[in-house]
Amino acid sequence: MSNLGSIHTYRSEVDRIIRFGGSTKETSIRRAVFNLINAYARPRDLLLVEELDYFNPRRHKRVTPDGTLKNILRIDQGFWESKDTHDDLTEEIAKKFDRGYPDSNILFEDSQTAILYQDGARLLTAPFAQAESLDEL
Repeated sequence: MSNLGSIHTYRSEVDRIIRFGGSTKETSIRRAVFNLINAYARPRDLLLVEELDYFNPRRHKRVTPDGTLKNILRIDQGFWESKDTHDDLTEEIAKKFDRGYPDSNILFEDSQTAILYQDGARLLTAPFAQAESLDEL
């Protein structure tokens, strides 16, 4: 289900945050990404909830992704982790997996690039500048 309008809304929101706040830090703009993910989740009756603990039974570690995608039965459907634009996203992903972050269905992003992992494998990469690619993700 295409949701290109939400991507354009996201871009406008980020532009306003940068213009008004002068910051591109993850903590400043991640609310815009949160809103974008929820725009895609809502028609599927899912909700992205921020900062929920996740216990990785394989690694025996507790971590806290930036967001957990939940269904009405409170079952985890996916995860989201935001990073700063100046971070090396690939390096940060490796660090998160080393710490025990789930790899079943997780979206990593730095507001420039989004990378989707499913079942432990890197599945898709999409630049935020390419709305159609981002929409496919």
